[in-house]
Order: sequence, then structure tokens, then C-alpha cells
Amino acid sequence: MATSTESEIEQKPPPQEYAYLPPPREELGYYQEGLKEKFIRKTKDNPFVPIGVAMTTLALTYGLWQMRTGNTRRSQTMMRMRIGAQGFTLCAVLGGVFYSAMKAKKKPAN
Repeated sequence: MATSTESEIEQKPPPQEYAYLPPPREELGYYQEGLKEKFIRKTKDNPFVPIGVAMTTLALTYGLWQMRTGNTRRSQTMMRMRIGAQGFTLCAVLGGVFYSAMKAKKKPAN
């Protein structure tokens, strides 16, 4: 039974299934949406979700900073605000899903 050393393994070319495939061209009618375009589209569809995420992040960050500096009363207030902001975000997500479902239901099938 022959064993291959590490140098023999490194010299083997990669199998075809792992070879690099260039992204599809737009002239073929296929367009892959990038991260920036997807973020902009999703924000336009449901603008309250990024607002809720920002409020949650700010409340958490400021609350942790206040906890670190020893202001426990303000820290506790900010943690409660964070819970409220998370609730707002959850309601925004659910509202957006409900709105999209209702909008899709009203569209006539082509």
C-alpha cells in the first residue's frame, strides 16, 4: 500500500469540482445582487428595522459604558431601553413580513 507524503499531496492539481468559476455575466440575463444593493433594497422595503437595530445597539453600548463607569442607575435604564428597542425591532420585522405577505396576496398572478 503506497502512502503519499505531504509534498506529493501539495503538488496535485485541485479537482475540477473545486476549480474557480467566474461569476455569471449580466448580458446573459443573470444579475447577482451585492451586499450594498441588498441592504438598500431591504431598507426601502422595511425602513423601521435598521432604525430599531441602531436604537438597540446604541442603548446596549451606552448601557455597558455606564455599567463600566459605575453609574448603575443609568445602566439599568439603558438596559430597559434596549429591551424596548428590541421589541420595536421585532414588531418592525413582523409588520414588514405581514405587509409583504398582504402585498404579494393582492398581486394578480401572471
